[in-house]
Amino acid sequence: MSKPVISSLNPLQACHALGALRRLLAVACLLLAAGAVQADRIVLLVDNSGSMRMNDVNRLVPAGVDRFIQSLPPDTQVAVVSFDVRGRLIQPLIPAGQFNPAILDQLDYRGPWTDLALAVERGIYELRSSVPSGRDAVLMITDGMMDTGSPEGDLRAESWLSNDLTAQMVNRDISMWVVALSEEADFRILDPITRSTGGSYHRAMTAADVGTAMERIRDAILGDDPMTAPAPVPVPPAATEVAVAPPPATPVAATPETPSSTEASSRGWLAATLLLLGTGLLGWAAWQTLQSRRPLPAPTITPLEYFPDCYLVDLHGATHQSTHPLRGKYNMITRLQQPPDDGIHYIQIFRRQIGRRHALIEYRDFSFWVIDQQSVNGTFLNGDRVMSETRLKHGDRLRFYKYEFEYCVSDLALSNETLIADNTQV
Repeated sequence: MSKPVISSLNPLQACHALGALRRLLAVACLLLAAGAVQADRIVLLVDNSGSMRMNDVNRLVPAGVDRFIQSLPPDTQVAVVSFDVRGRLIQPLIPAGQFNPAILDQLDYRGPWTDLALAVERGIYELRSSVPSGRDAVLMITDGMMDTGSPEGDLRAESWLSNDLTAQMVNRDISMWVVALSEEADFRILDPITRSTGGSYHRAMTAADVGTAMERIRDAILGDDPMTAPAPVPVPPAATEVAVAPPPATPVAATPETPSSTEASSRGWLAATLLLLGTGLLGWAAWQTLQSRRPLPAPTITPLEYFPDCYLVDLHGATHQSTHPLRGKYNMITRLQQPPDDGIHYIQIFRRQIGRRHALIEYRDFSFWVIDQQSVNGTFLNGDRVMSETRLKHGDRLRFYKYEFEYCVSDLALSNETLIADNTQV
């Protein structure tokens, strides 16, 4: 029955499903061999880019990292990597009980870019230094998206992180966990990686929530603390002697299972349960594939979905076209050459000073509104920096960094034109 299920998946879904089944089988084998394991080595990847100064004004992230390390078992190996345009190891692997919080003073939030791939690569490299005795983990705290300074560099780094680096973590049994400190953090890239490696993605809406998210990750990484588990009860020698040499007059009875055989039986049941879960995962993936192949119903257009004919006029030739129509409810100003197909209309300005998601122009309440997306170089309306959602009106001058556009409403633009009549006498 498994062959038809796998053949009904497209290659990407089949790869994900088989990868998940392979990890379940690996966990089952580990449980059969040695029971549950813990993360003995954890590398923390802390974002040190300039945008962190706005999202962590009171430096709550370094304090949360310190509390996280102090709450670990003292013999757990920890390391800290600071990353922006590069990944820099500020604390090599040491026991958590020997960690000095003063190391975190090197996080000054002055980095120019955010290269997530280099951070992960530096963490993996640090975990190569010795043979692990348990499961390894990397924990990333970031507020930004992949930003290497150029669209081409972003695409290369995203591909490297999603393919080669993720495969290395899966092969080396390294789980990846993420705490995202803003809506800007790259969920599209990071969430699939955490799920592929056995970790998870956590959203912290403010810096004060980072500590709570890290506590949940710590509990998930460590699992049950073996130091608090009850010690196994030894078998009394007398009971062993009776089991080995029973009196002749006593009828032969079934020998009770020893604690070791009971544990092996429990692990066998757990492994069988994981195998069943893997089979269920394949069935679920096949069902999702069949659902995705069903034709979608035709959308019903209601009067509320009407959008006025408005556009931006490129005043100084920053783009390759003179006008940019505003299409649909959401219009995003971006520097990406290949924006994602996510239902948003992207207006592309191929300049490094423009953010990947620089500003949003949203239609609601019968008007278009401009909303800056926490861009580094700013969005300006009629010379004033946009600090909150602002309604646009015909003739407004919008400037993204120094690239200026005029907002026009077609009906009003035509009403300002004068029709020149001929001199024919009536």
